Amino acid sequence: MSDAMDPAVPGQSTDGSEGIRRARRGWLIAAMALLVIIAAALSYAVLGVMANERMPRTASVDGVAVGSMTRTDALSAALAAADTRLAEPVTLEAPDGWTTSMRPRDIGFSLDAEAALAAIDPPGWTPQGLWSWLTVPERASSVLQVNESRLQSALSGQLAALAQSAREPDIVRVGRNFVLTPSQRSRTVDVDGTRRAVVDAVRLGAKTVPVSITTSAPTVSDEEATRVQTQAMSLLDRGLSVQKDDVTVTVPRRLLARSLAFTASNGALRPSADGVRLRERLVKLFPELEQPPTDAQFTIRNGKPAILPARDGSTVDAADLANAVATAAASYPASGTVSVPAVAVAPTLTDERAAELGVRERISSFTQDFRYAAYRVQNIGQAARYVDGTVLLPGETFSMNDTIKERTRENGYTEGFIIGPGGIFREELGGGVSAATTAVWTAAFFAGMEPVHVRAHSIYISRYAPGLEATVAWGVFDMKFRNTTPYAVLITARTTNTSMTVQFWGTRQYDKIKAVFGPRTQVTPYTTITDTGPSCLGQEGSDGFRIDVERRFVNDRVVVRSDVFTTAYKPSPRVVCG
Repeated sequence: MSDAMDPAVPGQSTDGSEGIRRARRGWLIAAMALLVIIAAALSYAVLGVMANERMPRTASVDGVAVGSMTRTDALSAALAAADTRLAEPVTLEAPDGWTTSMRPRDIGFSLDAEAALAAIDPPGWTPQGLWSWLTVPERASSVLQVNESRLQSALSGQLAALAQSAREPDIVRVGRNFVLTPSQRSRTVDVDGTRRAVVDAVRLGAKTVPVSITTSAPTVSDEEATRVQTQAMSLLDRGLSVQKDDVTVTVPRRLLARSLAFTASNGALRPSADGVRLRERLVKLFPELEQPPTDAQFTIRNGKPAILPARDGSTVDAADLANAVATAAASYPASGTVSVPAVAVAPTLTDERAAELGVRERISSFTQDFRYAAYRVQNIGQAARYVDGTVLLPGETFSMNDTIKERTRENGYTEGFIIGPGGIFREELGGGVSAATTAVWTAAFFAGMEPVHVRAHSIYISRYAPGLEATVAWGVFDMKFRNTTPYAVLITARTTNTSMTVQFWGTRQYDKIKAVFGPRTQVTPYTTITDTGPSCLGQEGSDGFRIDVERRFVNDRVVVRSDVFTTAYKPSPRVVCG
């Protein structure tokens, strides 16, 4: 048997075949090496592309693993994680058990996950960079951002209910008793400190935040208030009397309770009293506590004005009452009575002032006659009583309606005849007071008073001087005149069964004031009508006309001034009862 490599074998060349085999092996090895290089280059390229397009293999953002994710997917995951984190509520807790929860995203917090991802740079194509991408952990954290104004507003709104002012204890009236309202400590919330704590909690992931609160006590203790309330109730239960000179009255419990109040001062509740209320109510309940003053008055003696002296009155002072009752509330008097001094009340018109008014002589007088009738005597007499003694100061205006009051039975009037619609007479309360009004105005005319509102009857009545008379109607029109002299005038009035005399007293400014009557013009004849009604009274007719009356002011026989009064009367029908 021969060896295959044996050169003795015919047809084989030992040197040539060996070379070929060696060459083939070299090419094979080179090809394999090239393939390895190409594969390595491709792998490196693939790794480089992936590393520069995706997150590092061990990367995390805010603790969320985003390794090997595309940056888009990583951003979505980071945003979802941030939203979850900011949705977790933070609970604020106050010392008294008060709590409230708020989600950070609702009160101004946000996380910038995009900026956190941007902080992780691509590795590039260096072997070192790619190796780091594969092996080195990359951890990024989003920056916590705070909208300060929104957070401050949210916290202020939530914490506002926690704050409270200190409340002093108070004693309040309930019905006829005093009830104690306890005190309340003040409570101040540190909103800025709480804000910083909330920011820290959200940053660190804490779930609860303590609210910083400080408290302070009121100045008056409840113990002191209770003592004062007990003392005040003792005052109400035992009662209190007020003595002025020889007059002693007991203050009703309800009035006493309503008049007292309590005020915190220097660590105590101090009682005070409403003296104005006390005085008003006590004087109304007990008129003997007050004697009103009497003004100086004028009277006529021996045909001349004389002064009736004024008298001081006396009363109790509101401040004295308040001080006495407040003192009793703080320390109840053993006798149960407090004394207040009598206070003098000066009259409005003193003797000295009355003497200065210039009421020295009679300056006018007028008598108005009327036919006797019981209602006239009553109504004209009552009006005269109201007018008599009136003092009209310089510049003041006299009102007939205000002076003689509304014509009612309570004011002393009865039914009588008045002029009704169409100039027909009818009955009404106060009928006849026109005669009193005419007497007063005519006397005022001759005293030189200035007319303010003077209205004559709508029809002429023969007992009156034409154009020199006046009437009134309550709530419709008035008779008014003004005292334009530099002196006061006193008005006196007297009546008989058929007349009323009015006199003005003062200081004469003119030698004489007289009336000059003009002719009757624009005469309108009256008509005759028949009244078939059961209340027909019947009456004579009177013509309508117009007349001027001139008032002349005379000094030293010379007319120094004058004024004219024009009056137009309507015709009054003759009424025949059918």
